[in-house]
Amino acid sequence: MADLFWANRQHAMIISVTLGLLYLACGIWEFFSVVGIAPLVVAKPDLLDSLIMLVISSVFLTGTRPLRRNEEEGIAFPIVGLILSTIVFALGLVVLLTNALGWALGLEDWEGWMPAMNV
Repeated sequence: MADLFWANRQHAMIISVTLGLLYLACGIWEFFSVVGIAPLVVAKPDLLDSLIMLVISSVFLTGTRPLRRNEEEGIAFPIVGLILSTIVFALGLVVLLTNALGWALGLEDWEGWMPAMNV
């Protein structure tokens, strides 16, 4: 049973490091896009989005040390990081769907709207 418990922590550490580095790279890239140093990847770069990605990255990467030391509370960091990621995704999806609804209803402000504007 202890081997299974340790294997799950190793998997959590791998997931935490991978997602933490991905969020860090995306957050830095978007920040540089806002500043004008890097080329645009998204339609409208946002400073707040880059800060949110950097916070989520820090949550994931902070959990790697306790997971490596086999500490009990280390598993909380990837879980909280995944919860934060899910909340940010859900909020983005709600914004996308409400804009699509405004476009489908033919409202004036959404006549030229395209889904790429919210990505």
